[in-house]
Amino acid sequence: MKNLYIHIGLGKTGSSALQAWLSLNSIELSGQGIAYADLVPAAKAGTTSAGNGQELFQAFRENDFSEAERLLTTVYFPGGKADTAIVSSELLQNLQEKKLQKLREICGRNGISITVLAYVRSLYEWSYSTYLQGLKASGSAYPFGEISALLASSTSVDILKRYLSVFSDRLLVVNYDGVKHDIYRSLAGVIGFDIGKMKSLNLKVNRSLTIEESHVLRQMNELHHGAFAKSISDFVIALSPDIETDVFYEPELVAKVSKCAARDIQWINDRFHLSPPLVSDFYSGQKTHNTVVLTKASYEGVVRWALDHKPDLKLFRKFVSFLRGFAVLLEYVSSDDSLALKGRAEKLDPGSVSLEEEVPDDEDGFDQKVSRARYLISYYRSEESGRPKEREQQSQDFNDWISSWPGTVVSSLNPLRSTHIVNSDGSVESGGMEAMSGFTIIWSESLEAVLSLAQKCPVLDRGGTVGVSEIVHLQ
Repeated sequence: MKNLYIHIGLGKTGSSALQAWLSLNSIELSGQGIAYADLVPAAKAGTTSAGNGQELFQAFRENDFSEAERLLTTVYFPGGKADTAIVSSELLQNLQEKKLQKLREICGRNGISITVLAYVRSLYEWSYSTYLQGLKASGSAYPFGEISALLASSTSVDILKRYLSVFSDRLLVVNYDGVKHDIYRSLAGVIGFDIGKMKSLNLKVNRSLTIEESHVLRQMNELHHGAFAKSISDFVIALSPDIETDVFYEPELVAKVSKCAARDIQWINDRFHLSPPLVSDFYSGQKTHNTVVLTKASYEGVVRWALDHKPDLKLFRKFVSFLRGFAVLLEYVSSDDSLALKGRAEKLDPGSVSLEEEVPDDEDGFDQKVSRARYLISYYRSEESGRPKEREQQSQDFNDWISSWPGTVVSSLNPLRSTHIVNSDGSVESGGMEAMSGFTIIWSESLEAVLSLAQKCPVLDRGGTVGVSEIVHLQ
């Protein structure tokens, strides 16, 4: 009987580091009779990937069961040289019950016994780490905690229950919080190999973001709508790959997660007898300061990326648009960097930076000038739903609406809260009849075009009002 260990994550539990270490030590493992198909050799250099189980997942997703059987019998167990094999990929979490039953059936008729390994971690820290991953890879731009549903996710429990239904006692769950400082030794203990001769992975893989970096990347994602999120974050992280990062703790969010996660955590602890037991968070009682003053140094890495990046032809216009918006954002932070960004945008696409933009001659040979200006779209008092799904839908409606703008969005949604009015007599009052709840800045060739866009804003459907103003350019 052969033994196959399938590592499925779960999310944000060091999978990338584990896969890099396995790739680095695939030869040494082979010497101990354990096969790790090194299908992503770049992983050992710190490149993040979907692991060596991506091909297996792809085969099951496409219902190509003959290919899945070939992978299981000849790729993961090459030439009968090993009786134990390791497959690792977080993608395998997505296999539905029927596909898992097919996996077990294929392995059963080929004399392969399966053990599924999953790591779980405290839900608050998992939520925050997942949020940061969204900033890095998916281009999200909302503040942490804004989408409440993501704070109370029971995704991990759903995955574990699905695997339990097929593999029963062959599902092994480990508390990542108890082993994260030496997850490699944890894996060695589960599978049973000697870690003594293994090479050390002397680099951080897929490191998280600092609080300052998260603020900067949120702004960048708003400017480019996610088009360059991964490229920018990879560049910024590569400049300081080994720095330590903190978790942002907001007491109200911690309490919300603790309340929502209690049942799921209790089920995991009772079902898998975790030691140490899983907890909802590691909050010490002191709030993390989320107020960050962004300076020239804060943007230095992104500026370097923007001045060096060679955009794909398909993203050329978006890149020039991003340069232009980034330059506007930096006008009052670093005039030198702002001018450098405008200069590169002008070089790539002449006329794209100035308020008056040259366009090609028309059919009659007459020169045209198009006046381009910045406009402020402001939002006032709308009915906000407290229900997670409705708030998600409202956020999606807004993103769909602003994405319909064919021109440049300099700064997307900027929510405002805790508005106070300072009167001429020095008194201060909270809010006001016309307190602004947020704003967006865009480029346009005419006021009429912006007004047409504003008339379709979803804020109007929730009883709010929308204002449009031209931003005056001071010489």
